Amino acid sequence: MALPLALLALLLAAAPPAAAPARPGLWIGPIRACAGTVAEATVGEDEFREPNLTIRFREGWADVLHRVTAARVGLPMAIRLDGRVLAAPFVREPIAGGIIAIAPIAAEEGEAIRAAALGHC
Repeated sequence: MALPLALLALLLAAAPPAAAPARPGLWIGPIRACAGTVAEATVGEDEFREPNLTIRFREGWADVLHRVTAARVGLPMAIRLDGRVLAAPFVREPIAGGIIAIAPIAAEEGEAIRAAALGHC
């Protein structure tokens, strides 16, 4: 009887940890993009006529975005919507001014991201 219990304990110890629950909403790295942090979100086109989304963070949060991106230069920073990774671009330089553009995106997806960026936190 001791062998099956030991085997069970070994199997439980080897089991991968449960996945963390998906965090709802739009996240730019560790920053929640929502009405409390975002001043404006617009869907438009980039210079190649590809749909994109531009997000302008509120004053104070622009500084947070700058600090976060400065710490991640050379590393990827995930952009997630309801736990799903939309993109994970490498940060080439700190983002000053509090404005980011996500492109290219499908037009319908842009509206969903925009709604999340302007939605309740």
